[in-house]
Amino acid sequence: MVFVSYAKHFEKEYRNLVKRNPRLKKKIRQKVKLFLQNPKHPSLRIHKVYSSKIGEAFSFWIEGDLRILFRWKEKSRIVFYRISNHKQIY
Repeated sequence: MVFVSYAKHFEKEYRNLVKRNPRLKKKIRQKVKLFLQNPKHPSLRIHKVYSSKIGEAFSFWIEGDLRILFRWKEKSRIVFYRISNHKQIY
């Protein structure tokens, strides 16, 4: 089982996103569920990135330009740091 924790910045960005666009809530939950079931699923488009704020991390695709930036802390623990568009995350 994989445990996910959320950085404060992620929680704030998530609330703002779903407030502006409530349909995103379902889409985000679906992608996170898929990620937790199969982190190597090709539709997630996971890739290593470098963020000026947190350094080396990984990103997965939600839709369009929307991404989740995360890091593996341990084999069974993940931290979601950001959820935003490509330009703002990196």
